[in-house]
Amino acid sequence: MGKGESWREIAKSFLVDRKTWFFLLLGLILLFLTRIINLTRLPIFCDEAIYIRWSQIAWKEASMRFVSLTDGKQPFQTWITIPFLKLFANPLVAGRLQAVLAGLLLPFVLWLLTVIFLPGKKTTPVLIVFLTIFCPYLLFHSRMALAESWLTLFAAGSVFFSYFLAKTRRLDVALLAGAWLGLSLLVKSQALFFLILFPLGTVFVPIDFSKKKLNQVFKFFGLFLLSASIAYLIYNIQRLSPWMHMIAQKNQDFAVPLSVALKQWGLLWQNLKASTAWFWVYLTWPVFLLSLVGLVCWLKKDWRQALFLAGWFFLPFGAINFIARVYNSRYLAFLAFLPLLWAAFLLEQIRPKISRFLFWIILLLVFLLPLVRSYQLLFVPEQFPFTKTDRGYLEGWTAGYGIDQIVRILTDASQERSVAVGTEGNFGLLSQGLEIYFADNPKVDVFGFYPLPALPNNDLLALAEEGKRVFFVLNNTPGDFSQDDFLLVAEFPKVNNQGSLRLYEVVVK
Repeated sequence: MGKGESWREIAKSFLVDRKTWFFLLLGLILLFLTRIINLTRLPIFCDEAIYIRWSQIAWKEASMRFVSLTDGKQPFQTWITIPFLKLFANPLVAGRLQAVLAGLLLPFVLWLLTVIFLPGKKTTPVLIVFLTIFCPYLLFHSRMALAESWLTLFAAGSVFFSYFLAKTRRLDVALLAGAWLGLSLLVKSQALFFLILFPLGTVFVPIDFSKKKLNQVFKFFGLFLLSASIAYLIYNIQRLSPWMHMIAQKNQDFAVPLSVALKQWGLLWQNLKASTAWFWVYLTWPVFLLSLVGLVCWLKKDWRQALFLAGWFFLPFGAINFIARVYNSRYLAFLAFLPLLWAAFLLEQIRPKISRFLFWIILLLVFLLPLVRSYQLLFVPEQFPFTKTDRGYLEGWTAGYGIDQIVRILTDASQERSVAVGTEGNFGLLSQGLEIYFADNPKVDVFGFYPLPALPNNDLLALAEEGKRVFFVLNNTPGDFSQDDFLLVAEFPKVNNQGSLRLYEVVVK
């Protein structure tokens, strides 16, 4: 794309094709349905409860707009969730819809990337849209009240701005790129990679080596420094809070220092095995293999583009694997769109070389497993093959099976008289998993207890003697706690019976 050639012109010429319009319209319908259907089918996850509760607090109390920083988390997700809380009564729906919004926008950014990287190719943009729609890695995180969906969107946009600024070297692009990068830094700490990788766009800056003229390179880096300065200013909005230092402290919990990583090569090998398994399972193996072959073919066709995209993937992939201490697939989810670009490129290269019938057979084979996995995520998430590091969505103390039912029981009980409910723990699935539902209900009070006291303790008995209905929720702790004045009301097992939520009621006789 030359300096005088606008991406708008390329996009406009692309959209003239009626067949393309049909597939894009079909893609939009499928995109919306896959992101919305059964949005609460998977129960609330521990981290979701925490993040949604932060958003409620930030919404109601102006002095707590940066409440997420108390745990070292950047505030973007907290802020973007607030409008959805105002519109939707169910806090879990509201929390997940903010991620849905990012998931809906991502295919448009990827469509734009394919248009500018491969102008004139009508099939590639359509392929990338459908690969994105049915990519389990992206589908899952675009339906959870987590920050990964936005981080992925900002990663894709950063790739675009890096390329676009290198090709145009325009001030307006640099200003927009700075704002984009600054917002990304308010999402998660991994966004620092976007700043570090942005200069990779240098491979697209025209250099006249024969005359040793590097003025365009200096211009690009000057504009990049402007973008980085804007990003830094936006990032420092967090200094309005006294808790900004908690970000660095929190990062230490998830990453080992470089000096330690250099001495623990076993950690790198362990992380590489886990992360490779994530892309094999969550991209699905046909797309995974297709993407690797696609990258090799792209290197042969246009080494600049391929090297640029490979750098955006493998540099953060390698760095995170090298230093990660606590590790699960969420931390690499923002890279999942890049292999999809490589896979779409290979399919585009294959298409003119074979018959239309054979090409559709290949598409069927490529999309069959992603379709099956997407169906599982939407309708039977318990059957989805989550890897060992991600079983917490279904099993153990982080999985929220039973929260919905307990909320209904407590809501019904509060119709007759005031309710007090104690929870095992005061941070995480309990008590935030209940607080988000009763934050505005004056008839239900939630109390967190940590460490777990003898049950029922004097505080609970005193509340019961005051005439309140008093309950207590246990999460996974083994043992029979039933007594004459502490009765089991309901138990909700988690997948594979890996723990359960148990609701007890305190009875005063």
